[in-house]
Amino acid sequence: MHAISQYLNERQRFQTRWSDAFAQALCPLRFVYGPQDPVSGTAMAHRFAQIVPDADIVALPGIGHYPQVEAPEAVRAAFAEFEAKHAA
Repeated sequence: MHAISQYLNERQRFQTRWSDAFAQALCPLRFVYGPQDPVSGTAMAHRFAQIVPDADIVALPGIGHYPQVEAPEAVRAAFAEFEAKHAA
């Protein structure tokens, strides 16, 4: 658990670096999240919306911290929709 909790320190230490990477991305981005995530769900979605111009955000109702495990088909569908939207 100690090793996992180091992420919280890294999140604070690298906040600017990580936020800038999103804000300055040269490609389209989509944030897929579970609003029931007690660690970073809705708070991270709000932050993403603040730093990413025209943020593309998909909330998966009833899903928590691991959407790819809890709702793999919904995550796949969100990705497929995003990919189709930006295919060129």
